[in-house]
Amino acid sequence: MRHTISAACLLIGITTGAQAAVLFQTQAMPNVSPFYNDAFWSLDGKAPGVVPTSGNTYVNDNPANYLTRLSGPFLGDSLTVTSGASVMWKGSTQTVDLIFNGWTGTFTNAQGAPSLNGTITGTGAMGFTVATGTDNRTMRLNSQLLAGNTFTDITVRGSTSLTDFLSVTNGSNVFTGTWDVDTITLNGTAAGSLGASSFNIGSTGIMNFDYDFANTSGTFEILSGGTLLLDQDLTFGSAKFGTTDVTAGTYTMAQLDSTFGIASTYFAAGSGASNTITVVPEPSSFALLGLGLAGLMVRRRR
Repeated sequence: MRHTISAACLLIGITTGAQAAVLFQTQAMPNVSPFYNDAFWSLDGKAPGVVPTSGNTYVNDNPANYLTRLSGPFLGDSLTVTSGASVMWKGSTQTVDLIFNGWTGTFTNAQGAPSLNGTITGTGAMGFTVATGTDNRTMRLNSQLLAGNTFTDITVRGSTSLTDFLSVTNGSNVFTGTWDVDTITLNGTAAGSLGASSFNIGSTGIMNFDYDFANTSGTFEILSGGTLLLDQDLTFGSAKFGTTDVTAGTYTMAQLDSTFGIASTYFAAGSGASNTITVVPEPSSFALLGLGLAGLMVRRRR
């Protein structure tokens, strides 16, 4: 879609006895085990440090696109990743506290169908990329998006296979930005898991809400070719299908077609005939309308 993924700090921890240390990644991690040996980490960015262990903080701030591979348990307390560096989540379930700040890379699943647990916070736009390939690639985001994050966008992309997906499962997530679903499927599986957010669905993106979603401050836009599984009731401040804006009201699929000419091809198999999309303009819109009507009445009295 139109937004690039930026994100940036991952926190994961480790201990080295009495006092915690900050260790910096000194080189890109090759695609061989072990990924977490001391050759990759240093107190001064030069000399070898220690393998991630509880109590220490790890930082990948190298602008030369150094890669941190998360494969197997990362035992550190925190891992910070800044602009130019990158992270690969390689086929294993992780429990990690992540902080993304100003990152301009991708958080990629390179293998399997892992789950990510822990917490996520930070600033800027954050992106999850599901790697393409002949095998199915999926990601399950169990981590909690913490209050205080200022993420503007979370982008979901990968292969166009319908079996590739990102499932977001934590019902306590705080996110007021936009989910950009470029390709594959985004599943919001638990009530509250998608936050109080907006949605941009690309021409090969698929959106699936597994709970009734309501955010009258949010927007929903889907390009021609994109797909929505409408089997829940959805409420937004505005909605747009292709180039067609949906005006205020509540509509079933059939009513969207008869009222606006929105074709059934926007809706995935399994969509419910009685499930609805409701558009509720923000109070400010109603206030402006009220002022306009009041002004008209004054003119007529004169």
